[in-house]
Parts: sequence; C-alpha cells; structure tokens
Amino acid sequence: MHPIPRYFVLAGLSLFALTAAAQESLRLCHNQDESFPWLLKRTPGVSQIMATEAAKALKIKLVLLPMPGAGCVEAVQQGRVDGAISIVFLPERLTSMVYPGPASGPADVQQRMYNNSVSLFHRKQDKLLWDGKKLQVSGVVGVRRGNFAAQTLLAMGIKVDSTSTSYVELFKRLERGEIAAAVIETIDGSEMLRHTISLRSLIEMHPQPFEREAFYTVFSKAYASRKPQLVKDFWKQLQQLRTSPEFAGNVQYLVRNLD
Repeated sequence: MHPIPRYFVLAGLSLFALTAAAQESLRLCHNQDESFPWLLKRTPGVSQIMATEAAKALKIKLVLLPMPGAGCVEAVQQGRVDGAISIVFLPERLTSMVYPGPASGPADVQQRMYNNSVSLFHRKQDKLLWDGKKLQVSGVVGVRRGNFAAQTLLAMGIKVDSTSTSYVELFKRLERGEIAAAVIETIDGSEMLRHTISLRSLIEMHPQPFEREAFYTVFSKAYASRKPQLVKDFWKQLQQLRTSPEFAGNVQYLVRNLD
C-alpha cells in the first residue's frame, strides 16, 4: 500500500479547517414581541438585518432565536445561547453578560446597534405633565415587560405596572382606563395612533420623549471567553453598518434615520 503524499495530507487538513471555519455558527436570541422597525415577525426588522449582515461579513452562520424578552436575557446569562441583539445596558447585567466597552461598564455607545426613544401616551381627558425631568401623573403608568423605562419611573417614585407584553395591550388598557399613562416606543406608538382612528380621538402622545436609550448586541461570558476576537469583530461590523450610508439606504423603507 503506497503512502499518501504529504501535500495531499496538508491539503486535506486545510480543507477540513476551511470547512470547520465555514460551519462556525452564532446563536443570538431576541425579544419575540414586535418593536417596529427594529424587531419584526413576518419580515426582518432593522436589528435582525444588521446582525445578519454582520455575520455574513464575518462568514459565520447566524441563528436568530425569538423568545420572551426576560427569557432571552436569562438564556444569555445562563450561557444557553451565545448572545442577544437589541439589549439595553443595565449595570447589574455586567456580571453575567458582555457588552462592548470596558468590562466594568458603561457600554461603548459607539458600538451600539441603534438608539431608540420611548414616549408617554395618555388619554386626552387625563392630566399629565412632563418637563423632561419631573413627571406628574395621577395613577399607574404601564410599561411593556422588560422595558428600560420601568427603572426610571420607579426611581421617580411613580407606580409602575410592567405586566403587559406588547404595546397593543398597553393601548387597550389605556383605552379602558386601567392605567393613567403608558410608556411606549415612540415609533410604535405614533404609528399605532396614525393608523387607528378610534385611538387617535381618545389618546395622545406627549410631544417630549420620555427617554432615549442605546441598544446593543451582547454575548454570554462563556462565549466571549471562547471567541474574544469574533466578539470584537462582530461589534465592529455593527458599528460600520450603523454608520454606513449604503446600509442606511437599504433599510430606509423601515427607518428614515438610523442612529
């Protein structure tokens, strides 16, 4: 039996290495609830497109896993997925997940996926005052479960109900008078009012946004320790996409100004 030439062995090993590299996969979860234009169900939202394009540039297979918001965060913290997209920065999460920037925080806003704002919605007959610092409202303010604004409201001494799972549910509760106001993503809320005449006659959005927050792609501690360079490269790709005029043009049908 003739020995296999050395160059065939090396070629075979190289092919195996290339195949292994091509099979590199990344499992990222995200909130299963729609948040226009960032996370959508029937067609990819902006953040889903960004993550897909970043993975494509790095030649890795991306698997996006929709799940309940709290469940997604828990999956990252427990290392059951590699990471998550569209996640806000919370200092207490630094012990169980990795954001772009210093290990001790805060997150590097230059490597965010996007900025998003939330606004206050209330029935026209109810009094609500908001000057950007102080909120006066007579009753409970509803927020979607997992929304970053809940902590801000609680710090102001405002009663918060965070049991709702969608902005549609919050509008229904506002309509029924179960809550005095609701904090909803500005784009979602304004689009809902624009397309629903019955709500538009009853509910209004406060002209001054309540809060503005950056959203990130985060990774589990375990994945970041195994693939530190890939994690850095992924964040870099996201930053390049966010600031790319070409990418902005590609998603203009979803968002006019990507920030």
